[in-house]
Amino acid sequence: MPSWKLTWEGGIREFPDLTERIWVTERPPGGCLNYIALREVRGKDVTYPHPMLVLPGMTSHGGNS
Repeated sequence: MPSWKLTWEGGIREFPDLTERIWVTERPPGGCLNYIALREVRGKDVTYPHPMLVLPGMTSHGGNS
């Protein structure tokens, strides 16, 4: 199980009604990227009862695999 570390918690300058938290973990050797990050954004008027995880597709990395 990867060990996640909270690396940032605070406001978003461009959107003063939102706050964010970012967690980072290392990937096992042999991956094309060294780290994986999760970002949580919250707002005062958010009404969803559960967090949503959005994962980018391979096309967000120029199609590299």
